[in-house]
Amino acid sequence: MKTRLLALGLLLAMSGIALANRPPSGGPPPGFNIDKLEVLLDLDAYQKQEMQKVLDAQHAAMRAKREQMRSSNTRPSFEAMQKEREAAQAGTRAKLAKILSDQQLKKFDVLNERPAMRARGPRNKDAQK
Repeated sequence: MKTRLLALGLLLAMSGIALANRPPSGGPPPGFNIDKLEVLLDLDAYQKQEMQKVLDAQHAAMRAKREQMRSSNTRPSFEAMQKEREAAQAGTRAKLAKILSDQQLKKFDVLNERPAMRARGPRNKDAQK
């Protein structure tokens, strides 16, 4: 009995330490880190500032849309959500095309690509043979 209590106490103490060492929440929003983009895309100060505005506006629009759906208690289909995401990305890309050079925009497109789902396996049927 004493061993179980000791083990339980030790477990509680360790979990408290683990929770205390968690990074604080409320950091930068998920997505692109503008400082990393500055290096990867070789942005100048003006481009960095304008790109930050565009990405912040996109993030705010997505958050507003999510809150609107939550408050209306509706859930669109996966296809509808995908179309909205693609439309938002196309709008953001159009805004960034005015700020970035062609080469920078191509790099941004590569960084913005979603990785293919690995669970599906190869897309080419010949590769499966």
